[in-house]
Amino acid sequence: NKLLGETEKNLRDMIHMIEYTLDYDKDISEQVTGIVSELGERRARITVIRSDGTVLADTDAGDPGEMENHLEREEMKAALQTGEGCATRFSQTLQKNMLYVAEKSADGQYVIRAAVAYAGLRDYLPRILPALLAGVAAAFLIAVVVAIRLSDTITKPLMEMSTELQKVHSDNWDFHF
Repeated sequence: NKLLGETEKNLRDMIHMIEYTLDYDKDISEQVTGIVSELGERRARITVIRSDGTVLADTDAGDPGEMENHLEREEMKAALQTGEGCATRFSQTLQKNMLYVAEKSADGQYVIRAAVAYAGLRDYLPRILPALLAGVAAAFLIAVVVAIRLSDTITKPLMEMSTELQKVHSDNWDFHF
Protein backbone atom coordinates (compact mmCIF):
# COMPACT_ATOMS: atom_id res chain seq x y z
CA ASN A 1 0.00 0.00 0.00
CA LYS A 2 2.86 2.35 0.80
CA LEU A 3 4.48 1.61 -2.56
CA LEU A 4 1.16 2.16 -4.33
CA GLY A 5 0.73 5.49 -2.53
CA GLU A 6 4.25 6.61 -3.46
CA THR A 7 3.70 5.65 -7.09
CA GLU A 8 0.42 7.59 -7.18
CA LYS A 9 2.16 10.62 -5.65
CA ASN A 10 4.96 10.45 -8.24
CA LEU A 11 2.41 10.27 -11.05
CA ARG A 12 0.51 13.24 -9.59
CA ASP A 13 3.74 15.25 -9.44
CA MET A 14 4.42 14.38 -13.07
CA ILE A 15 0.89 15.45 -14.03
CA HIS A 16 1.35 18.80 -12.26
CA MET A 17 4.61 19.41 -14.08
CA ILE A 18 3.03 18.55 -17.44
CA GLU A 19 0.00 20.75 -16.68
CA TYR A 20 2.34 23.62 -15.87
CA THR A 21 4.28 23.32 -19.14
CA LEU A 22 1.43 22.60 -21.59
CA ASP A 23 0.14 25.32 -23.90
CA TYR A 24 -3.35 24.18 -24.92
CA ASP A 25 -3.37 26.54 -27.90
CA LYS A 26 -0.60 24.55 -29.63
CA ASP A 27 -0.29 20.91 -30.77
CA ILE A 28 -0.77 19.00 -27.49
CA SER A 29 0.40 15.65 -28.86
CA GLU A 30 3.72 17.12 -29.97
CA GLN A 31 4.18 18.93 -26.65
CA VAL A 32 3.50 15.80 -24.58
CA THR A 33 5.94 13.76 -26.64
CA GLY A 34 8.58 16.47 -26.18
CA ILE A 35 7.98 16.71 -22.43
CA VAL A 36 8.24 12.97 -21.91
CA SER A 37 11.42 12.77 -23.97
CA GLU A 38 12.88 15.64 -21.92
CA LEU A 39 11.99 13.83 -18.71
CA GLY A 40 13.64 10.66 -19.94
CA GLU A 41 10.71 8.79 -18.40
CA ARG A 42 10.00 5.88 -20.69
CA ARG A 43 7.99 3.78 -18.26
CA ALA A 44 5.20 6.35 -17.80
CA ARG A 45 2.35 6.70 -20.25
CA ILE A 46 0.92 10.21 -20.54
CA THR A 47 -2.51 10.90 -22.01
CA VAL A 48 -4.26 14.24 -22.46
CA ILE A 49 -8.02 13.91 -22.81
CA ARG A 50 -10.61 16.57 -23.55
CA SER A 51 -13.45 16.76 -20.98
CA ASP A 52 -15.78 15.12 -23.55
CA GLY A 53 -13.54 12.01 -23.55
CA THR A 54 -11.69 12.65 -26.81
CA VAL A 55 -8.03 11.65 -26.60
CA LEU A 56 -5.76 14.46 -27.79
CA ALA A 57 -2.38 12.92 -26.98
CA ASP A 58 -1.06 9.56 -25.82
CA THR A 59 2.62 8.68 -25.59
CA ASP A 60 2.12 4.92 -25.97
CA ALA A 61 -0.57 4.74 -28.64
CA GLY A 62 -0.34 5.44 -32.33
CA ASP A 63 -2.80 8.02 -33.58
CA PRO A 64 -4.80 9.47 -30.67
CA GLY A 65 -7.64 10.23 -33.10
CA GLU A 66 -8.18 6.49 -33.56
CA MET A 67 -8.50 5.81 -29.83
CA GLU A 68 -11.91 5.20 -28.32
CA ASN A 69 -13.63 7.77 -26.15
CA HIS A 70 -12.28 7.72 -22.57
CA LEU A 71 -15.25 9.35 -20.85
CA GLU A 72 -16.36 6.10 -19.20
CA ARG A 73 -12.95 5.22 -17.74
CA GLU A 74 -13.02 5.06 -13.94
CA GLU A 75 -10.17 7.52 -13.36
CA MET A 76 -11.62 9.89 -15.97
CA LYS A 77 -15.05 9.97 -14.31
CA ALA A 78 -13.49 10.62 -10.90
CA ALA A 79 -11.22 13.35 -12.27
CA LEU A 80 -14.14 15.15 -13.89
CA GLN A 81 -16.25 14.89 -10.71
CA THR A 82 -13.68 15.52 -7.97
CA GLY A 83 -10.64 16.88 -9.78
CA GLU A 84 -8.59 13.69 -9.51
CA GLY A 85 -9.01 9.97 -10.01
CA CYS A 86 -7.09 6.73 -9.76
CA ALA A 87 -7.67 3.23 -11.11
CA THR A 88 -5.82 -0.04 -11.64
CA ARG A 89 -6.91 -2.12 -14.61
CA PHE A 90 -5.84 -3.99 -17.74
CA SER A 91 -4.89 -1.76 -20.68
CA GLN A 92 -6.23 -3.06 -23.99
CA THR A 93 -3.78 -0.78 -25.83
CA LEU A 94 -0.64 -2.03 -24.05
CA GLN A 95 -1.91 -5.48 -23.06
CA LYS A 96 -0.81 -5.21 -19.41
CA ASN A 97 -2.09 -4.12 -16.02
CA MET A 98 -1.65 -0.41 -15.43
CA LEU A 99 -2.02 2.07 -12.59
CA TYR A 100 -3.77 5.21 -13.87
CA VAL A 101 -3.81 8.60 -12.13
CA ALA A 102 -5.81 11.42 -13.70
CA GLU A 103 -6.33 15.08 -12.79
CA LYS A 104 -8.50 17.78 -14.27
CA SER A 105 -6.63 20.72 -15.77
CA ALA A 106 -6.80 24.14 -14.12
CA ASP A 107 -9.28 25.40 -16.72
CA GLY A 108 -11.40 22.25 -16.39
CA GLN A 109 -11.46 21.54 -20.13
CA TYR A 110 -8.91 18.71 -20.08
CA VAL A 111 -7.84 15.72 -18.03
CA ILE A 112 -4.17 14.76 -17.87
CA ARG A 113 -3.58 11.12 -17.12
CA ALA A 114 -0.33 9.36 -16.23
CA ALA A 115 0.02 5.59 -16.03
CA VAL A 116 2.66 3.00 -15.25
CA ALA A 117 2.69 -0.77 -15.54
CA TYR A 118 1.48 -2.20 -12.25
CA ALA A 119 0.87 -5.81 -11.31
CA GLY A 120 0.67 -5.35 -7.56
CA LEU A 121 2.65 -7.54 -5.19
CA ARG A 122 3.74 -9.92 -7.96
CA ASP A 123 6.11 -7.26 -9.31
CA TYR A 124 7.78 -6.72 -5.95
CA LEU A 125 7.77 -10.26 -4.59
CA PRO A 126 11.15 -11.17 -6.16
CA ARG A 127 12.68 -8.11 -4.47
CA ILE A 128 11.23 -8.73 -1.01
CA LEU A 129 11.41 -12.55 -0.97
CA PRO A 130 15.13 -12.74 0.03
CA ALA A 131 14.58 -10.31 2.91
CA LEU A 132 11.47 -12.19 3.95
CA LEU A 133 13.29 -15.53 3.92
CA ALA A 134 16.23 -14.08 5.87
CA GLY A 135 13.80 -12.71 8.46
CA VAL A 136 12.08 -16.08 8.83
CA ALA A 137 15.44 -17.86 9.17
CA ALA A 138 16.64 -15.36 11.81
CA ALA A 139 13.38 -15.70 13.73
CA PHE A 140 13.69 -19.49 13.62
CA LEU A 141 17.27 -19.42 14.94
CA ILE A 142 16.34 -17.03 17.73
CA ALA A 143 13.37 -19.26 18.64
CA VAL A 144 15.62 -22.34 18.78
CA VAL A 145 18.17 -20.59 21.04
CA VAL A 146 15.44 -19.29 23.35
CA ALA A 147 13.79 -22.73 23.47
CA ILE A 148 17.07 -24.45 24.38
CA ARG A 149 17.83 -21.95 27.14
CA LEU A 150 14.29 -22.11 28.48
CA SER A 151 14.28 -25.91 28.48
CA ASP A 152 17.63 -25.91 30.32
CA THR A 153 16.26 -23.66 33.07
CA ILE A 154 13.33 -26.03 33.52
CA THR A 155 15.06 -29.40 33.14
CA LYS A 156 18.24 -28.68 35.14
CA PRO A 157 16.42 -28.33 38.51
CA LEU A 158 14.34 -31.40 37.69
CA MET A 159 17.46 -33.43 36.93
CA GLU A 160 19.03 -32.30 40.23
CA MET A 161 15.89 -33.29 42.11
CA SER A 162 15.89 -36.64 40.35
CA THR A 163 19.51 -37.26 41.37
CA GLU A 164 18.75 -36.41 45.01
CA LEU A 165 15.63 -38.56 45.03
CA GLN A 166 17.63 -41.52 43.74
CA LYS A 167 19.70 -41.27 46.90
CA VAL A 168 16.57 -42.24 48.84
CA HIS A 169 16.69 -45.65 47.21
CA SER A 170 20.31 -46.04 48.14
CA ASP A 171 21.90 -46.01 51.54
CA ASN A 172 23.46 -42.53 50.97
CA TRP A 173 21.18 -40.05 52.66
CA ASP A 174 23.43 -37.02 52.08
CA PHE A 175 21.11 -34.53 50.33
CA HIS A 176 22.32 -31.32 48.67
CA PHE A 177 19.79 -28.66 47.70
